[in-house]
Amino acid sequence: MIGILGGTGFIGLNLSWHLQERGLPCRTFSRNGLLLDGGNLHYSQLSKIEHVKGHFSDEAAVREFIRPCRSIVALVSHLLPSSSPEEIRFVISWFGAAFIQLLEACRGSRVDQIVFVSSGGTIYGENLTEVPVNEQHPLNPHCAYGSFCAFLEQLTRTFHNQYGLPYTILRLGNPYGLLKRANNNQGIIDHYVRFARAKRPFALFGDGNEIRDYIYIDDISAVITAVMQNPPSNNIFNVGTGRPHTSKEIIQAVTRQFELPKVPILFQPRRLGDVRCSLLDMAKFEKTYGLRCTTTLKEGLKKYAEQESLAVAV
Repeated sequence: MIGILGGTGFIGLNLSWHLQERGLPCRTFSRNGLLLDGGNLHYSQLSKIEHVKGHFSDEAAVREFIRPCRSIVALVSHLLPSSSPEEIRFVISWFGAAFIQLLEACRGSRVDQIVFVSSGGTIYGENLTEVPVNEQHPLNPHCAYGSFCAFLEQLTRTFHNQYGLPYTILRLGNPYGLLKRANNNQGIIDHYVRFARAKRPFALFGDGNEIRDYIYIDDISAVITAVMQNPPSNNIFNVGTGRPHTSKEIIQAVTRQFELPKVPILFQPRRLGDVRCSLLDMAKFEKTYGLRCTTTLKEGLKKYAEQESLAVAV
């Protein structure tokens, strides 16, 4: 049994769907439970999975959730790159202790491994060379979210060093795809689709030349599944395509693929903590697992649009 903490968020839902399609049993734990509308194309499949509702700070609930699981995927962070100072103060006040409780529960249940999904997009900070960085690149997060991910990574490694807890850490680029919840503070692709369909001006923070590494969600699900089907690596891996795409290119590609009306782009000053370039080198993961993220932006957007059309039709 695979347990997914934060399992009814964007990555968690896609991952559980991916696992179920391959006959790999899983269960999810989240504060909200399954929030998909009953009319969603994938509701019937996802509703068959056991979705446990509970708060991450509830030590007894987390321990009970983990007890029957052999592998754990941790997708919880409760922060975003754009989180306000108030959110940061509130989350940091309790989340570190809760994460230690999670690691202790995994140790107590002798799980085969814990997979912590971290942030490759923020943890390295600014990429001045525009060349994909590998895992040896110094960590220099420019926002609290990146710093927090670095802290949780170190806690995970400490539990391995002190207690032998098996782990794998995955540093992800920018994911996109189906089952993304509406959130105006994260995800330029989904954010722009919503604004364009509503024919509303779209605020873009920066000059449009900001570079990111965009990963289609199916590739991410495949990567996490591959990790869980192999012995624990006790190591850290980047997960990205290494292909640069500017914000302007993203908007143009999304407009074409989703056949969106053009809306005014309101260029705003880049937010404090935002970096101009973030690109990831995935060679280490490919060498270890024989897999990499190969879906191009054009292919990913095409799949996304097709899946969304099917969901709307239902």
